[in-house]
Amino acid sequence: MRSWWSVVLALLVLLCGRTALAGTADDECDGPPECCVTAVAKATTTPTRVRLGFRVMRIEKITEQDGNYSGELTLTYRWQAGGLRPDPQPRNAVDIAVSLDETHLLDGQCYREKRMIGTFQTWFRLRRFPFDQHNLRLNLEDRQYTPEQLVYEPELWPNTISVDALRELTAWEIPEMPHIAYIKVSTFAFPDHAQHPQLVLVHIPVIRHSWFYMTRFFVPLLLLVAIAYSIFWVKPEDLGSAAGIGITCMLSIIAFQLAQADTLPRVPYLTIADRIYTICYILIAVALGCAVLEAYWWRTGHEARAESVDRIGRKLFPLAFVAACLISSLIGWYAKVDQDADVFVPPAPSKPADEP
Repeated sequence: MRSWWSVVLALLVLLCGRTALAGTADDECDGPPECCVTAVAKATTTPTRVRLGFRVMRIEKITEQDGNYSGELTLTYRWQAGGLRPDPQPRNAVDIAVSLDETHLLDGQCYREKRMIGTFQTWFRLRRFPFDQHNLRLNLEDRQYTPEQLVYEPELWPNTISVDALRELTAWEIPEMPHIAYIKVSTFAFPDHAQHPQLVLVHIPVIRHSWFYMTRFFVPLLLLVAIAYSIFWVKPEDLGSAAGIGITCMLSIIAFQLAQADTLPRVPYLTIADRIYTICYILIAVALGCAVLEAYWWRTGHEARAESVDRIGRKLFPLAFVAACLISSLIGWYAKVDQDADVFVPPAPSKPADEP
């Protein structure tokens, strides 16, 4: 009797398992059967041509220090009914949730809309900060189909940006519409002879609003340099006043730079802002050195020399500041234009002897 109950229980478990699996398959594709083809042998069109669309719903924040941005993005897919169902996954997603995934059939075409909310990794090259522009990247990876089986069209359509996304980007501007930068096959697969996944790299161009930094940092910085310039109008014998002005300006510039540095990643190169700060440090230090030299010459009876330093400094200090800022900014703007110029690539490892 117990054996019969065991058989009945096993059958019930098997039926429930099949039902659960069937439910899972249905959940993966909620559209009509013509739009849910995933087996290459069952596809009626090969290769299946897919038109990607893109909509920026909102961009919550861009964090250069962490190398990511967060927001809500919508991907759309259109392909011929009976063709392979595309399902590329975001390769650079850190924390993502899918709030909408719907598939419809209309006039022999399949339409799929997928809305993603989360954080996406991207890298920033900050040599031109705060006059820099970047690409927010969405790297899609298709590990299921080869380019011979499924082809992604090189243009996005539809391609839109919601008004909310433009309103929320207070520190940035989107100058152009998003676009597909590359469609290529990945160089890595494991094992090496296995199918290499397809990559579709979507870029959202953004430009930083530099006026924020001009008014909050550079204008006060210019005023501090102008105050330091007044050292050359202080009498040579009044070293205490000249030193007080110079040291106060130096400490203020250090505080400004530290306030700005907390919002940027630690990069191994100088940004344009770093170059201007460095010039300010050097010129204020030179002005302090001149004040000390003037005081020394005055006390040793060389008043004419001390006064000549003031006369030369009044002429050369502003000219040196303007020329140094222009030259250094131009060097920072045009130096190492290649986006991978600052990337260090270690030497490739040698293949172990026992590897085929």
